[in-house]
Amino acid sequence: MSRGWTGNHLPDPDLITWTAEHHTSFLSRLSPWTRVLLLAEVVVLVIVMPASPLLALLYLVTLVSALSAGLPARQLLAWSLLPALAVLSLILLLVWGEPGIPVLVIPLGGFTLTLTDGGISLAVSLLLRALTSFTATLAVLASTRYADLTALMDALLPYPADQILLLAYRFIFITLSMVRSMQKALWSRGGSLLSSAARQTRVFANAGALVFVRSYDRAERVGKAMESRGYTGSLSTGTRLPRPGPRDALVLLGALASGILLLAVTLGRGGP
Repeated sequence: MSRGWTGNHLPDPDLITWTAEHHTSFLSRLSPWTRVLLLAEVVVLVIVMPASPLLALLYLVTLVSALSAGLPARQLLAWSLLPALAVLSLILLLVWGEPGIPVLVIPLGGFTLTLTDGGISLAVSLLLRALTSFTATLAVLASTRYADLTALMDALLPYPADQILLLAYRFIFITLSMVRSMQKALWSRGGSLLSSAARQTRVFANAGALVFVRSYDRAERVGKAMESRGYTGSLSTGTRLPRPGPRDALVLLGALASGILLLAVTLGRGGP
């Protein structure tokens, strides 16, 4: 099993898939339908819940769920840096001029940038929303077997979106396998991605193009192999998803009641 070969801050599909196939947790023993509904509830709460300490509590719950699914804590926190940086790049443009008590004033020629406590609250809120949805998605992926995941795609998505995602998900591993091979070749010659990008930009760009071309060529060969075996444009899964049982019903009722309680508390306070 490969651990972290995609880099410290990029989610490793091999590690996530291995965890889903081999690790046993309470979340993995639930029905895949239950996990999808729990993820949908988290997404709804992230969208409609006002900024409050309870939003941080929701993130902690999803973080604990991801850790209980078997994902390493250090790796999970490193992966979280990616959505955090994406949000921070937007926050730098949105936090200035928000209503509230001024905390920092930066004069710039003819105008002034003012950071208020409302801007800080907005930044924390957006960051928690992004991290919560990202972590909850990783928790579901790390607790859902590959066969169940493909069966969910086949059951939930209409044609041809289900076929596109089923094939695209498989080709992710093909493309990243090419990247891994080129990484090993680069490291065996004493190089690294950062030094190669800084010193030999043209070589680095050629390497990226080579990965794309080789992955496309390999994907085309996979497609021809599928056609030779009778593929006619419809890829169906043979996995039967287990139906939700009494335990799933209790979990869903508890999650629904907790979500309603969180919304009632935050909305009752009138938000920040």
